[in-house]
Amino acid sequence: MLFAFAPLGVWSWFANVLNVPLILLMFVAEYAYRVWRYPNFSHASFFTAIRAARELGRAAVMQGR
Repeated sequence: MLFAFAPLGVWSWFANVLNVPLILLMFVAEYAYRVWRYPNFSHASFFTAIRAARELGRAAVMQGR
């Protein structure tokens, strides 16, 4: 939607500056929801989840080569 309807400066700001913080916010929100929704289950730490996602991404890249 931004690419099609917003000015180039707005799209560029979103794509180049806000992209990484919004992804990190998504991880934090998902972790908080999981802890809130399922309090009786043991949970991996936030940083363990980040490491697992990073390793999964690396494995996917290596398969593509």
